[in-house]
Amino acid sequence: TVVRYKNSYKNVAIGDSFMEVSFEKGRVKDVTRQRLTVNNQSKKKLKVTSPEEALLMFMSEKDPEEMIHVENIQLVFWVNTPDFNGEALVSDTAFPAWEITYNQGQTKYIDAYKA
Repeated sequence: TVVRYKNSYKNVAIGDSFMEVSFEKGRVKDVTRQRLTVNNQSKKKLKVTSPEEALLMFMSEKDPEEMIHVENIQLVFWVNTPDFNGEALVSDTAFPAWEITYNQGQTKYIDAYKA
């Protein structure tokens, strides 16, 4: 059995921030975690794109022949760092993003803020 806890800030999930606990025969077998902590919050207000716009942007990146089954879409805070290493990252800025879960758990983040 695997239990996955997602980290959140003010009831908004923080993308790629989680703790996953694996159990076998009622005992903890393994713990995997990647935790981001919010230190400061900006006073600047950002306009956020709609989930429909995010889906259109996501689909425009895909091969038209590829079968896509979107399972979930949610607004999250996300640090856009492709080669993120939790221990190496000291400070960065998280922005709103649409987290799209598709095709049996694959995840894609689409920036949700408008400049």
